Amino acid sequence: MPVSLAKDPDDGARQSGKREAAYVSIERHLWQLLADGGGVEAPLPGEIELAQRFGVSVMTVRQAYTQLVNAGAVYRVRSKGTFATPRLTDELDHMTGHGYPDAWRTQSPDVSGEVLDFGLRVPPAHIAVRFGLAEDSGLTYLERRRRVRGVPVAWDTRWLLPQVADESTAADFARTSVFGVMEEIGLRVVTMRSDIGAAICTKEYARTLECGVGEPLLTRELWCANPAGSTVITGTSLYPSSRFSFRSTTPLTELHFEDPPHTRP
Repeated sequence: MPVSLAKDPDDGARQSGKREAAYVSIERHLWQLLADGGGVEAPLPGEIELAQRFGVSVMTVRQAYTQLVNAGAVYRVRSKGTFATPRLTDELDHMTGHGYPDAWRTQSPDVSGEVLDFGLRVPPAHIAVRFGLAEDSGLTYLERRRRVRGVPVAWDTRWLLPQVADESTAADFARTSVFGVMEEIGLRVVTMRSDIGAAICTKEYARTLECGVGEPLLTRELWCANPAGSTVITGTSLYPSSRFSFRSTTPLTELHFEDPPHTRP
């Protein structure tokens, strides 16, 4: 997904007649390439190519690229080059029963998933309470990682009803969404609540999400219920904020605003 063109970082310097640093000109050029859709299918221009084009050293080009890496706009692949960081947007008010993968593929066709852990586990006490079960009861545990163009964009942990482990396999969850698997085994999901928050990337999160320690993450606490209102899915998702965002659209046609109260002179 093209990265939005950022405001020229040295616009004030050019207007005042000051000469900008060489790496700033290259950085602005790279931002424009990203805004035009570059770096998605093919890598952005290499350091040597840009150094020759702008008549500067490779170190100067590297400094410009470092600015984009630090901004989360690009990522580097050894022996392949530098690419635009994939970014997905989750439309909170347009969720359907098809699940997230199908919605995400409308933004980027190269969405893949891998199951990191699956099976019957004894959940933490607060999870057992959500399902109305005794603390030593087993639930189905699922852990997955989602990638776009090979870059991790989401890490999910899910707790599901115990029969899910008996009637499905890890391969099922690699093939389709949780909602899809639930439908296949006859478990209806009619309500979903998402609580969106934020966290700081720890060493553990950094290993799984392949991002830097200390980077901001978006979090989603998920709860789903069946027609009777009983919990059938709960869990947490983590998203690097440079690769993922949430959007919600609220119609305002039915709102009526009162005239503001008069203020004293």
